[in-house]
Amino acid sequence: MKLEHFFKETVIYAMGVLGSRATIFLLIPLYTHSLSTSDYGALSILLLITQTMAVFVDLGNRKSFVRFATEYADKNLLGSLLGTTTLLILVTGLIVITCSNLFLPSLFQRVLYINDAAQYVPLTCYAALAQALNTHVMSYYRVTQDGSKYALLSAGICGLACVTNYVLLLIFHQGLKGALMAQILTYGGSWFIIICSVYSRVKFNFSPTLVPKLLRFGTPLVVITASALITDTVAMSLLGHSATLDQVAIFSLGYKVSQIVSIVLILPFQLAYEPFIYAHMNTSGIQWIVARLLTYLVLAFAFAALGLALISRGLLNVIAPPAYFSALGVIPLMLPGLLFSGIYNIGESLLHTKNKTHITSTIVLISVLLSCSLNFFLIPYCGIYGAIFTHNLINIILATVVLYFGIKLFPIPLEFKRLATVGGLLVFFLVIAFVLKDETFIIYYGTITFATVLGITCVYFSRVWDADDKAMLSKVWNQSLRVLSLLYRDRTEPV
Repeated sequence: MKLEHFFKETVIYAMGVLGSRATIFLLIPLYTHSLSTSDYGALSILLLITQTMAVFVDLGNRKSFVRFATEYADKNLLGSLLGTTTLLILVTGLIVITCSNLFLPSLFQRVLYINDAAQYVPLTCYAALAQALNTHVMSYYRVTQDGSKYALLSAGICGLACVTNYVLLLIFHQGLKGALMAQILTYGGSWFIIICSVYSRVKFNFSPTLVPKLLRFGTPLVVITASALITDTVAMSLLGHSATLDQVAIFSLGYKVSQIVSIVLILPFQLAYEPFIYAHMNTSGIQWIVARLLTYLVLAFAFAALGLALISRGLLNVIAPPAYFSALGVIPLMLPGLLFSGIYNIGESLLHTKNKTHITSTIVLISVLLSCSLNFFLIPYCGIYGAIFTHNLINIILATVVLYFGIKLFPIPLEFKRLATVGGLLVFFLVIAFVLKDETFIIYYGTITFATVLGITCVYFSRVWDADDKAMLSKVWNQSLRVLSLLYRDRTEPV
């Protein structure tokens, strides 16, 4: 159980996530230049609804598979676990599709504020099923700690998404329909290819005795996984109702750009961390390691946020027309909530080592209700800033409460002094990025570059960080440099 191996896997997963989630940013220019601002706002809501449906289709089976994979692999029953969870997703998918087509057309009409909104219900359902199946089968490479395969496949999915969207949006001019059809073709096609590859390694079986255990563990996770999507969907719908779909588009674009930090850091950390802690939860010293990983996560987030400030202005000029430039002010304001979503993952894992998913789901459900209530009162008066305030406040409260209960069940020695130091550094970086958003090119980039150098110097020479930490940072850097060569080597191996 070495942290060096964990960080190597995290970096490899980061490459994979960059491949898969880079799709979001490669598609933004296609969306913003082929759709009107209001249509892009409507598409943002549709894509959130698709992701939310995918959570209900999945029914917690992806996380259940990751949680129990080590246990069942030791018993040579991984095929039964994978086959049973896949079949459950297909069954729930059919149920969700049937219910959605019966009951959601009128809701779509109210939420989207566009003509003939009901026609998007079937496409949204099929896209949700394709996403759920694809994400689930990709988890096989996580539990087998085959990060390089995960990265290569993610890059392939990204390329396929770009091709399908380009053809349907720019060649056939299918608009909103084309964007949803591209989702179905991309995720459905890639799922079929990957499932055939995985089946050549693991023979799927269905085990009826597994179903109750999977449902008990996974069903409460639906609320947990869907919480952020539900609150984001409600926020954008209220923003479209209280303001315009143009404001939804600006908020959505700023939110997507801020999620670059999640893509390069939070999500790769989560992908590597969950299998890591579940495989070593009974190992001596794991509590100290989890506490140290939390500190490293906050530190890395601070510098990732500053890096985002360096690229966001130029990135907005490339991916969107000038009408979207006000999204620059949204980006740094969304980051505190994203950091606490990463901290939440650690607290959640501590609870789930004891299979206490009902505690997590109860806390998350309360937070969803609170978030929807705050958005209902704040967005009509504060617009985008009301949505941003709610996003940050709810994520901070949620992560703090879940971490508190997680430590009660699985105690870890929090490093309060170090966390306070890196937290202060993050606040300093965010204030600079927001205050300077309207300044000239020279002042903006000059100040942020100076802040970067100052921050690195303070961290490296601070007494808060001992020789072991500095050695660890050096090892992580060296591991990162080796990742590309590892991926190149693995490219020659059969998937």
